[in-house]
Amino acid sequence: PALPEDAQPENTVFNHRILLVDHTGNTCGYCPQMMEALKTVSETGDYHSKYYEAMAHTYSNGDPAFSGAASVVSNHHGVSSYPTLTYNFYHTTQSSYNDAHIMGQIDALWKAEGADAGIAAAASLASTSVIVNAEVKAAVDGEYSITAWLLEDGIYAKQTNATDEWMNTHNNAIRQAATTSPLTGYELGVLKAGKTAEQILNLTIARDTWNRDNMKVMLIVSKKDANNRYDVANVVLCPINDSVTYNY
Repeated sequence: PALPEDAQPENTVFNHRILLVDHTGNTCGYCPQMMEALKTVSETGDYHSKYYEAMAHTYSNGDPAFSGAASVVSNHHGVSSYPTLTYNFYHTTQSSYNDAHIMGQIDALWKAEGADAGIAAAASLASTSVIVNAEVKAAVDGEYSITAWLLEDGIYAKQTNATDEWMNTHNNAIRQAATTSPLTGYELGVLKAGKTAEQILNLTIARDTWNRDNMKVMLIVSKKDANNRYDVANVVLCPINDSVTYNY
């Protein structure tokens, strides 16, 4: 699919979003407390403009929202108790249901001055996969990588200990990853500020039960940090059969 035109090619001040992953499951008795906390955070001030969230349903493989890709994500973080909330690729909070604490973690990672890189993308649905054309533009010199996750909304499954009906419909469930080895994705090499790199990503639709109409793509660009690890630099969502341009 064709990338959208960059209306501001000289601009490198990108809106920043961090990655939140809720490691959960529909038969997890404590997980509704995390769901409620995240709902409160999303409805507080402008917090929902600072992050995108994905749900890794890995508590039980009998969960209709369970997937192998979600298991890889949870294993990467060493999740052993539920719920667990993780931030980017290397920050974990075990079973914290305190919305003020979650907002504090977001504030610590979010960059008001702008992200280290931006992402433009286009996604198209094929018969058994979603093909994504992605472009990364650096705001800061560094080594970058990119990956994509296929997310599904509207998965209905009764939630143990649900306190409200909305908790029985599960959104942003991780269905597939463009690559799981490494989880951080494909290396783009060194990018100087203002320079771009493109990557084609393929997301296989592994099961007929996955609802194509409720799918979207999460793109995650990472930058090598002081510990020689690729950690999340920015995140965007792209609808299927559509595109997103750089978010300045």
